[in-house]
Amino acid sequence: MAGQLLPEIDELIAKQHPILAGSGIPLPLPLFHADFSPRTFSLTNSRAFEGGTSSSPTRRRPTSNAPAPRTRPHPHQIHHPNLTGATLHVTTSTLSLTVADVDASRDFFCVHLGYQVAMAADGFASLTRGGDAAADIVLLRSGTEVLPPEQRDQQATGLILALTVTGIEAEEQRLREAGAPITMPLREEPWGERLFQLTDPNGVVVQLVEWATPDEPAQPEKPEQPAVHVISPTAENVTESPNARMTGLAAPSRGSTELSTWTVAMEAGQSGPEHFISREQVWTVTAGVLEVTYDGRSEKITAGQTFVLPPDVLRQVHAPQAAEAHVAMRADGVASVPGTEGTRVLPWAQ
Repeated sequence: MAGQLLPEIDELIAKQHPILAGSGIPLPLPLFHADFSPRTFSLTNSRAFEGGTSSSPTRRRPTSNAPAPRTRPHPHQIHHPNLTGATLHVTTSTLSLTVADVDASRDFFCVHLGYQVAMAADGFASLTRGGDAAADIVLLRSGTEVLPPEQRDQQATGLILALTVTGIEAEEQRLREAGAPITMPLREEPWGERLFQLTDPNGVVVQLVEWATPDEPAQPEKPEQPAVHVISPTAENVTESPNARMTGLAAPSRGSTELSTWTVAMEAGQSGPEHFISREQVWTVTAGVLEVTYDGRSEKITAGQTFVLPPDVLRQVHAPQAAEAHVAMRADGVASVPGTEGTRVLPWAQ
C-alpha cells in the first residue's frame, strides 16, 4: 500500500517503543532457554545521517523496575549453610551427546527406541519421547561452534543411557527381531537388576533395565480340609442287650476322629448293670424318663434335660418308663464292671 501512495507522501514519522518480550526459539542447548520476562529500554541519544538513516541507541533500565523473577517453592528444599536460598526446580531432563554422525544416532533412537524429532538442523537434532519419563536427547555434531572450544571435539564415550522399562523380555525380543545392535544380552544381577545393552553407530550405549520382583515367601500348605461325613444308622450299627438297645452314630469306624455318639432305647422297667466308664459322658434324654444312680446319689432326668456323668464313677441307669437318650463320649472310653477283671470296649462307640 505504501508503494501505491508514494506520490502522495511528503513526510514519514517513525514511532519507537523499545522493549524486549517473549521467550523466543531456544538455541540447541537447553541452557540458553529463557522464560518470558519483558525488559524495557530508555533512549540515550539520536543521530541522523544523510539519506534518512538514523541511529537511536537505547540502554536497559535498572533492574529494580523489571518484574521480579518468578519462583516456585518446593516442599522438600534442602538447605545448606553455603547455599542459603538456593532452590533447584527441574522441569525436564535433557541429555546432550556430541557424536560424529548425528543422522545415524538420530535414526537409531527413533527406529529402535521410539524417539521423535522435535527439532533438527545441520549437525543438530533434538529428540523426545513425549509422554513418558525418558529424558530428551540433543545430538550435536562434534566440532560445532555452539559448544565451548574445549568441548567441541569430545565424543560421547564412557556414558550409559539407562532406561527403566516394563516387560524387558518382550523388549529384547522385539529389538532382536528388528535387527537392533544388542551388544550385551539380557541378564540378571544378584541384586535383582535385569538388563541388556544396545550400542548406537556412534558408540552411545543404551541400557534397558527392569527390576526383578522379589519372590513371594513360600506359603505353608494348608492341610486338606476333611470331608463332611453324613452318617445314616443301619441295622449293622445296632447292638441289642438284655437291658437296652444301642444304635451307633459317630465313631472312628464311621468317620469321626475324637468323639463317639449313639442313642440308647430302654423299655419300662429295664435297668443297666452297675459299671464304670473311663471317659466323661453326656446324656440328653429325648423321650420318657431316666433315673441315674451315681456315687451314691440318684437323679431323675426327663425328656429335654441333659446330665453329665464324670469318668470313673460307679453308675447305673434305670428306666421307670420307656425312654430314649442321646449319648456322647470320647471315642477311646472303655467300661469296667465291679468284681471283674479288665475293661470292655463299647462296640457301638468303635
